[in-house]
Amino acid sequence: MIVFGQNHFKIKSFTQQELRLPKEEALNNIDIQVRQRYAHLFWIPFFPIGKIYGFKRKGDSNLYELPQDIKQIIQTRHSNEIKTPWYSYSLIVLALLVGLWFYMGNKLSKVSYENSFYLKQAENKMMVKYPTTGDSYHFDVYDNEEGHSYKKTAIVLQVNSYDDNTIEFTSNYENINAYDLDKKLEEVSEYIDIPTRISKSFLTKMTELDYGNRYDNSSRFKVKEYNNLYFKLKSIKRKKLKK
Repeated sequence: MIVFGQNHFKIKSFTQQELRLPKEEALNNIDIQVRQRYAHLFWIPFFPIGKIYGFKRKGDSNLYELPQDIKQIIQTRHSNEIKTPWYSYSLIVLALLVGLWFYMGNKLSKVSYENSFYLKQAENKMMVKYPTTGDSYHFDVYDNEEGHSYKKTAIVLQVNSYDDNTIEFTSNYENINAYDLDKKLEEVSEYIDIPTRISKSFLTKMTELDYGNRYDNSSRFKVKEYNNLYFKLKSIKRKKLKK
């Protein structure tokens, strides 16, 4: 249920002396008030809808209408003191703050993802430059450069040997999940032994993608050693040393 309505709160109180009113018995023991009327949604002020000029007598909780001449004095002499408070727009301010919070959170998340992306690329580049036997290279393979993303095959190539300029891959495991690799390899029935040597410079290019192009066709590289299929590097994993 949506709760919508209106209410008011006090902006400023004045005494008889502050307004320099004539000393009359009728004005003794009264609290002259200017109150802000506002519309609310779920009791949160939404926007202002005018002011109330009134007074309360001592011991009386009722608010009475202020005479026009006193109202005029307040508007003329004390206009700076009865301006509409910003919190009359509390709901709008709250919505803006929530929107800003989500916007900043989204921006920070993007920055975090981008930093992680480039950090991972730097790690991959170092593993290409300084490989070790048993490193596993995880790729998505496409028939052509502009093939649909769902028409792909996931393969894993493992490092058998290397020199200063090339890396030799001898194992090709198709459709293997990158996680828990050792266990997965033991379960694979179809083992394809294809000794293939690829240059480090070519592999390094695969680790130099721009964050904004990480999903487009420029992330695919034609590998002539594999029938000119298009490879996209997903990750490089290195076995942890046993304690």
